[in-house]
Amino acid sequence: TKYGAKTVQIEAEENFAITNEWEKWNSFFSKHHKGDFFKPRRYLSQEFSNFLPSLACNSCGESYDWVIIEVGCGHGCSMFPLLETFSSILYIATDYSNEALSILSTQSNYEKFSTRIETYNWDVVKPPTPDLSGKIVRLLNQSIVLSFLAVFTISAIHPDYHLNTLQNIAALMHEMKSIHNTQSVILFRDYGVHDMTMYRHRIRHGENLYRRSDGTLAYYFTTAYLSKLAQEAGLVPIELEYATVRVVNRKTNETMNRVFVHAVFKLQDI
Repeated sequence: TKYGAKTVQIEAEENFAITNEWEKWNSFFSKHHKGDFFKPRRYLSQEFSNFLPSLACNSCGESYDWVIIEVGCGHGCSMFPLLETFSSILYIATDYSNEALSILSTQSNYEKFSTRIETYNWDVVKPPTPDLSGKIVRLLNQSIVLSFLAVFTISAIHPDYHLNTLQNIAALMHEMKSIHNTQSVILFRDYGVHDMTMYRHRIRHGENLYRRSDGTLAYYFTTAYLSKLAQEAGLVPIELEYATVRVVNRKTNETMNRVFVHAVFKLQDI
């Protein structure tokens, strides 16, 4: 039947997405090689103000007391604003895409912060490598606080691998705690269910999972789903809530309702 043929086609696309979704991001970064597709996320310093250095630390000279590891750094639209705002942080920028990391190093403000940046090619759905752990250990010799940043990254991963992703980050948190007795958190911000962009996609793969026209995936989180994932990964939420933003296009007078999920996680007490 026509319905049956459509169902088979969707299943085939689903299987394709599972094995090829990351290749689409390499293509995306190659296409947008100037690195200006996403706007700088200057709001992050306020969004996570309780879990980032005090601005007062910027007067403390060359003392680095914070390490941020970003999962899915892309072109640096989170990294550069944070490095600009906080002079007391060191940064490990990781991404699955070597193309993204290559473009990142060519950005106009990369050289300015190059002594505070390490990059690493990490597919976060796979366990962290000893090389990545070694980078973190070396930086933590200078620093006392560790934060993992996952901003609009996990939504790009098929939900079959969401738990793996959080478990792999949690494994690094446990490792650093055992070596340096470092307390660390995950700073999370991503698309929430009923965000306006959710209704603009033409291809739907399953509950809250869509594919964009360029082939990349977009998953829309609920707080309940994220809470369950975190618990299974050995994490507990310090903060977990929806963040809603209403934006008005002044030219068209169109109101755009944005929905995000904001969360901060720590390791469960053993």
